[in-house]
Amino acid sequence: MSEGLDGKIAIITGGARGIGEHIAAQFVSRGTTVVIADLDDTAAEETATRLGGRAHAMSVDVADSTTVRELVFHTVDHFGGMRIYINNAGCSSNRPTVEMTDSDWREALRVDLDGMFFGAREAGRHFRAAGGGVIVNLSSICGYRAVQPEKHLGYDVAKAGVAHMTRILAAEWAPFNIRVNAVAPGYTRQTP
Repeated sequence: MSEGLDGKIAIITGGARGIGEHIAAQFVSRGTTVVIADLDDTAAEETATRLGGRAHAMSVDVADSTTVRELVFHTVDHFGGMRIYINNAGCSSNRPTVEMTDSDWREALRVDLDGMFFGAREAGRHFRAAGGGVIVNLSSICGYRAVQPEKHLGYDVAKAGVAHMTRILAAEWAPFNIRVNAVAPGYTRQTP
């Protein structure tokens, strides 16, 4: 795994904590320069500082296509390119469906599906011009099966959409040397 990562530039959305932080740490340990893109700019800065000189923080709202476009542009402009885009940022609320508000539903789709689309689209635009790249979308086991007792319908539906979007993009962009994959984690342990 480490052979192909040394010297590469990667963006990791939602990289300030959780799965994104662990991905960033693994990439940095293998010689990759990472941009930790997170809505929580303080946490992103703290994580980048903790990971050292190959990690850089940038504030971004993945559900805002303009900031995602700026993220990709800034990264490419500052580092001279980008080879990997990890589409990790997301949100979830645990509430029975009958108690969900319209805004709960919209927020889940806005962050967990729109945010993935905006990231993939902007990375795809850059990778087509650059001759290729890698996009990894974080789906979830919840996008493939009903998981109980948790109740987060919006998150689950969005993650199912991410899984299918990944299949479509992988087929559409393969001729451009752009590899698009999804990983679907199950439960993970929270670390302090």
